[in-house]
Amino acid sequence: DASGAALCAPTSTLEGGNPGSGTMTTLEQPLTAANTPHGVHLGGTRSLLNNAIIVFGGACSKQNGMLGATSRTLRYDVPDAEWSEVETNGDRPCPRYRHGACRTGPEQMAVFGGYLRIPAENNYAQSRREEMLCSSSLFFLHLPSWTWTNPKPSNPPTPRGGHSLTCVGRKLVILGGGQYYHNFELPRRYREQDLALSLDWFDMSTSTYGHASQVRGIQPDPRGGHSAILLQPETMRSSGGLGIIVFAGRDFSDESGRPTHHGRMDAHWLVFGKGCGSRDDD
Repeated sequence: DASGAALCAPTSTLEGGNPGSGTMTTLEQPLTAANTPHGVHLGGTRSLLNNAIIVFGGACSKQNGMLGATSRTLRYDVPDAEWSEVETNGDRPCPRYRHGACRTGPEQMAVFGGYLRIPAENNYAQSRREEMLCSSSLFFLHLPSWTWTNPKPSNPPTPRGGHSLTCVGRKLVILGGGQYYHNFELPRRYREQDLALSLDWFDMSTSTYGHASQVRGIQPDPRGGHSAILLQPETMRSSGGLGIIVFAGRDFSDESGRPTHHGRMDAHWLVFGKGCGSRDDD
């Protein structure tokens, strides 16, 4: 499952890794602009459902050279090595990129947040000088009907893009990311800022959001575009605990008016107790 990091360049191939052997395998069908239905979408997400990789959204270049976004849903059939575009139904997300997506069951995936190319749905602009171009909306894609639903729970986390979305039991854990603004006064017209790596979640059992006011240990620095993978730490196997490993990503600075992204290579464990994801866990 993806965190909103960019897809490969149009000449790249799809590859998969085997953690046991430490080897990489290249899939038979390359990911190129020629054999994907509408080229490659940067900042789209990938989730594995029913032997298929589901690609949703992403940024793309318009004919006038400006950055655009899409809400297309693509399907890569792994056994047949074949791409197709899926016609979806229901309450579809608007075009977005650098959103979070993850598998929530054998036939369901979730999408949260993302950067937009139009003002945010909830109009979170801080002043009349700028408008926010990121979202806090939540959607579910249900198979085999390919139907989108938008539950619209109250009190969502701060709108963001570049975050990670990880399914832990019945909870969708949201970590990190940043915010993007269209500023009418700045020369370059856009402004970006990182968010603290706070711990938010959506409980699918109660359809409510939650937030951890305090997390023990050393909190990682703010970042976006990182990976967040659910694993079972060696030290917690006997107790049945789970953890998310947060790896790499990038942070953003605007020193002296020059926006810069710095890549990161550090890794951190976010460890949960036994029974995490149930309705009565900590």
